[in-house]
Amino acid sequence: MEQHNSSFWVNGDRRPHRVMVGPMTLRPAMSAKSRWSARLLVVFIAMGCVSTNALAAGERDCNDKMTLRGEVQEKSLTQWHNPDIAKVSDFGVCFAGYVSNFAGKTSDLDDDGEPDVLRIPLFVAHRVDRAEAKVETRKRPTRWFTVDELVPVGIAPTDQSYVFSQQWRAAHADWYERGHLAQKYLLERIGPDAAWFSHNLANAVPQRGRFNKTVWLDLECRVGAWANQYKKVWVIAGPVFQTGAPQSWLKEPQRPARPVAIPDAMFKIVLRQDDRDTWHALAFVMPQQDTRYELGAKKWDLLAWGSSIDQIERLTRQKFLPGVADNAPIRKARTKELWPHKAEEFDPPCRKFIGART
Repeated sequence: MEQHNSSFWVNGDRRPHRVMVGPMTLRPAMSAKSRWSARLLVVFIAMGCVSTNALAAGERDCNDKMTLRGEVQEKSLTQWHNPDIAKVSDFGVCFAGYVSNFAGKTSDLDDDGEPDVLRIPLFVAHRVDRAEAKVETRKRPTRWFTVDELVPVGIAPTDQSYVFSQQWRAAHADWYERGHLAQKYLLERIGPDAAWFSHNLANAVPQRGRFNKTVWLDLECRVGAWANQYKKVWVIAGPVFQTGAPQSWLKEPQRPARPVAIPDAMFKIVLRQDDRDTWHALAFVMPQQDTRYELGAKKWDLLAWGSSIDQIERLTRQKFLPGVADNAPIRKARTKELWPHKAEEFDPPCRKFIGART
């Protein structure tokens, strides 16, 4: 297994967390053909030849009214999931359960003057309301959907990019899987369609299996508990690249599929408003690999990866809280403690995390 010597800093305290990247095909972020395709797609969109809200699987017009548990709301999907808490800079793709900012239109993480084709979202934003019923349908598609209009020009992947043979996975322990940014179980609170179409690659990045099933799941479960405690919260989640741009790409060498950028870490911002409409925030940056992930749910401390919105902006080059007035204090504050919640606010599948350190 290849080990990168550079370290990943969390908490702003310059504590190194080494990131491990497994054997895979390393490729440049964007080929000349992909650059040409990206420029051509932008031209086609401007000419009206390609619809930015074409019907990908589950994709919706961002101006559609939000539907919550079968009831139509006054707000649009964008207003519901992203009330000006995150600037959509690239391809904005909307679904019933979330809004995705998909890379490939303007993002330039490697400063080469060209849009980066990462084949992953830069972030996903979604609102989580208090659960009325704590039941998961457990229905899942056999294959993940994608953003259909971005596939022919090479900007979006297909499910094949994440498919690896059993022989490959047996030889590479703790391999990558399609990791949700907006968790399927939390989207069940909106309705079955929202949960079903959480399985779109506009809502996924490569995540190490152990990371996805331990500390990331713990934080997702706490998001649900906070929403139950405080009635609603908003979540912004996305990838972090240690050197600013991807160093490794996911693709089985023998499989004809487009490679997908592998993040070194993941960020998550959780927001809520109090009774006076004042915003409060928690921020985390979690490396994909850490020995503490192997110790079990009772061992790690989520605050070990507490961060600030300012730091996440520096790491990702994304802009958060553009519509929140006087946001400097909330942006600069580093997460040092978690919001309180009652144990009964954990949904049943999440109760294994009750009693964890934080």
